[in-house]
Amino acid sequence: MQGRRNFRGGSRVHRRPTSRRRCEGNRNMDDERVVKVVKGFFSSLHEGLAALAIDPSAIHARTSLGETPLHFLCVENQIDAVQALIQRGADVNTVNEVGSTPLSDACSLAYLDLVRLLLASDAVLWLDGQHDPTLHQAVRGGDVEIVRLILDAGANVNELADLSEAPLHLAVEDDKVEIAELLLARGADPALKRIFDESALDVALLHGSERCLALLSTRH
Repeated sequence: MQGRRNFRGGSRVHRRPTSRRRCEGNRNMDDERVVKVVKGFFSSLHEGLAALAIDPSAIHARTSLGETPLHFLCVENQIDAVQALIQRGADVNTVNEVGSTPLSDACSLAYLDLVRLLLASDAVLWLDGQHDPTLHQAVRGGDVEIVRLILDAGANVNELADLSEAPLHLAVEDDKVEIAELLLARGADPALKRIFDESALDVALLHGSERCLALLSTRH
């Protein structure tokens, strides 16, 4: 992991608008180039590759929100299309204007196979301009295997993000006991406090997270 960072405030993202919807509306020239490629892949792998053959540099084009074709296709879990773009030089380490990366999106949307592909393609856990740490997004996504992969890739289990939240706070808030158990096994500190001086146990009590409450009670 890279060094400590300042995190911007903002709303917590669980699910993003679909790429198909974001392809509509007012667009600039690069928006149009990205949309043509993305819509091609939405139709079929063949049509997507044909669109790229016509405009090869569109693979690096960005919309007005800073999204490349790879961003859109990751949100839609288009694994074959994502792999095709990566093989043709798409940058997996890119962040859009709302602070999301292809990897953080895949984690928050619980796309396990896509996360594996991106990590195998050298996706990093943090980029300048990213809103939330990738581990936090993985915890929000709720897939324990994705959380394990991100930890194995070097994520700091006690990293603090918005509101001084650690990954354990997020897991406990939604009573994701399997994820909480994994985080604790990897060294998560249950005594860490987020804003309003709340420990993980306080969060469990506040949100009625019965399974996590039982888990944490054994550690006091």
